[in-house]
Amino acid sequence: MEVTNSTLLVVIHASAAVYAGAKYHDFSDTGGYADGLGLNFAPPNGRTYFHQPAGRLSDGRLMIDFLCESLNTGYLTPYLNSLGPNFTNGANFAICGSATLPRYVPFSLDIQVSQFLRFRSRSPALMLNGYKDLVGDEDFRNALYTIDIGQNDLAGSFDYLTYSQVIDKIPSFITEIKYAIWNIYQSGGKNFWIHNTGPLGCLPQKLALHGQNASEFDEHGCLQPLNNAAKTFNTQLRVLCEQLRPQLVNATIVYVDIYSIKYDLIANAPNYGFQSPLMACCGYGGPPYNYNTSINCGRTECSPGTPLIINFGDSNSDTGGVLAGTGLPIGLPHGITFFHRGTGRLGDGRLIIDFFCEHLNLSYLSPYLDSLAPNFTSGVNFAVSGAITLPQFVPFALDVQVRQFIRFKNRSIELQTTGSGNFIDEKGFRSALYMIDIGQNDLLMALYASNLTYAPVAKQIPSFLAEIKLAIQNIYLYGGRKFWIQNTGPSGCGPKELAVHPHAKNDLDRIGCFRVHNDLAKAFNKGLRNICKEMRTVLKDATIVYVDVYSIKYNLFRKYKEYGFEDPFMACCGYGGPPNNYDSKATCGQPGSSICNNVSRAIVWDGVHYSEASNRVVANGILSGHYSTPQMKLENFWKA
Repeated sequence: MEVTNSTLLVVIHASAAVYAGAKYHDFSDTGGYADGLGLNFAPPNGRTYFHQPAGRLSDGRLMIDFLCESLNTGYLTPYLNSLGPNFTNGANFAICGSATLPRYVPFSLDIQVSQFLRFRSRSPALMLNGYKDLVGDEDFRNALYTIDIGQNDLAGSFDYLTYSQVIDKIPSFITEIKYAIWNIYQSGGKNFWIHNTGPLGCLPQKLALHGQNASEFDEHGCLQPLNNAAKTFNTQLRVLCEQLRPQLVNATIVYVDIYSIKYDLIANAPNYGFQSPLMACCGYGGPPYNYNTSINCGRTECSPGTPLIINFGDSNSDTGGVLAGTGLPIGLPHGITFFHRGTGRLGDGRLIIDFFCEHLNLSYLSPYLDSLAPNFTSGVNFAVSGAITLPQFVPFALDVQVRQFIRFKNRSIELQTTGSGNFIDEKGFRSALYMIDIGQNDLLMALYASNLTYAPVAKQIPSFLAEIKLAIQNIYLYGGRKFWIQNTGPSGCGPKELAVHPHAKNDLDRIGCFRVHNDLAKAFNKGLRNICKEMRTVLKDATIVYVDVYSIKYNLFRKYKEYGFEDPFMACCGYGGPPNNYDSKATCGQPGSSICNNVSRAIVWDGVHYSEASNRVVANGILSGHYSTPQMKLENFWKA
């Protein structure tokens, strides 16, 4: 029987709404769990709308509350509420944690129906004796009976059954819903509103507990086996509704596709104004899911810690390591724009990591090797200019930086426990964000050795990536749980590369960058992205974010005018003039070199390293969260 909106509104307004069901995350329980088991949900539940706990597992109102508001009725009173209940607009039998099967939980669907049958017979009788705020016979006949249950059955089954075994159990869940509808119908109910179940595989809880196999994720990061089981359940539920319509004479049975609405929220989160759709707002652990079974929403242990950055890398993020570690003088004109002195940074001013620190209200990172009044309250920087991934050739390769970190952590905790100065403690190391930005020098060295030939360099990429993977694993072993992995940039667009390597027009891409350099960078980045994806499945309690710096930097060269830059392939500080202003015999700072009139219009400072102006643009792009996988903003690492 087809039902129109106007018919439903008349029926609902003229009677009560009786609600049965529950969800693991309490999509319909308006207080039954608290009333029935005496276990109230503490703050911050209820903080948004009720400003106090209201028996709902949420910050505010549930779907059923909004349905009541749309009908201009009061919120439904739980059936088990004995303290001043008002059932004039219906009753709610839903209990958090309920399942369809009549076992395991105290208030399964058959119990809720039994409670309804008692309520159905008792309420009219009491009204005849003068009791108020109850439901009469006619209201029961005209009531809308809403059922929303099944998700807990599926979720609980996945805890101990295989996917195929869960699918085999679904008919038993559907049978219980069928019995519930029949029993309500035989007691006079004729209007039914049946919700299907939502995308279970998109819930942060399930992703945190079951997200171990990367092949099981769909394009939006949800677990396909759990969602497929939900869709199988929904198909069978829809068929049940279709079968019952001709059998239940004069009944209206409406099937509601909640799944599609909720999945669309995940798939198109920005369209609805949401961020990080797979991450719990209230919880513990930070990205990607912010869920921990032992520290639930509301626990005081949920403090995400103070922002700290521990960085590994090369000159892209070296804030003075090469100066402190090798004594290599890096003075003016490096640092001329912002610091007005040499600081060990290869650039005219701030680096990307400096802008990160400013964004997080941190002081700039001190190099680990700086023994002269270092400040490690914001973290520590192990990056050294010229560093590579492979443990050879250079003094401060990635493996050495990791060993330095281990030494730094052990010694910091030792000194901190003795009260000797202001050092990072165990909690600080645990809440710190571990950044890795390295690989560009490996690619360039291999390119030079191969005479700019793609194939031999591509064969070496797995060895570079293996070192980064090993670094992540070792940091994890020493307590690191938050990782920020930046890919490598388009070195083929650098003025130095274009100046020192003779080339033909077909060696360049459509905007004028070396193809071979950038193709290798993209191959490296693809492998790095895959490693991050793999490590998320292995290091289950870690957050590993992959950041696509390449795309942001390449866009600077491709759309340089839109960003206010000029002559994208020309160094600001160097020698030789157009087209690249780079000469290896007179590099920036050496006799003969000069500085451009307006460094804020230059993308590249010295032929290799980016200017402060372009670093700012890149940092802003990264901080937007649009270039990270999973998509998130830097500051969210420290939001509970």
